[in-house]
Amino acid sequence: MKNVRSKESTAAIEGQLPKLIYLVKILIANQKEDAQQCVIPFIGAGASVSAGLPDSKGLFKALEHKLVQKNNRDRLSVAFDQEANFYFKRPCGELSLFEYASIISRLEYGRAALRSVVSKTLAHATRRPLAFELLSHLALHGYVDHFVSVNFDELLEESLHDEVSDRRRVLSNTDEVPSDTATHPSPNAIYVFKPFGTLSKGSFCVSPNE
Repeated sequence: MKNVRSKESTAAIEGQLPKLIYLVKILIANQKEDAQQCVIPFIGAGASVSAGLPDSKGLFKALEHKLVQKNNRDRLSVAFDQEANFYFKRPCGELSLFEYASIISRLEYGRAALRSVVSKTLAHATRRPLAFELLSHLALHGYVDHFVSVNFDELLEESLHDEVSDRRRVLSNTDEVPSDTATHPSPNAIYVFKPFGTLSKGSFCVSPNE
């Protein structure tokens, strides 16, 4: 089993290399053309799949299974579908992960399920994705400025900690975003904005408006 996993890991890494090399070439060209241009990668769930974590569809299914288990399946399904149709004009089965999370976050039972699933599912990554290691190294050398991540896991933050621990700033609330008139600005800070929450803080409440 160990050898099989090792081969799968190697194949996953090798599969990422062409795209990563292409990304590096774009960033190097951008740096040469305009050193003042800000580069902010947008990180989604697919970026953590090579670490052994589920993509957005997998997390959606885990949430759905947790929510409609036991004897409340029909009642909750109807209730959530009503909310989904009201806010998004379509049933839960047609929503994205974050649309679905915003619907279930309206109920305490849903918020508890979201915390439980996210904590259990995303806390056991088998490795860091090569993409995060590369992006962190690029941030160290000024090719990448900040990040926006809709992931609940903290694999990107761990990679950045190794490269730029003194400059990394993780924001999981819009109130934490520094303004232009901040009293103590951090001109060299590398911000990771996580609008939907992060694993360590255990808060994943999302509203339909967001």
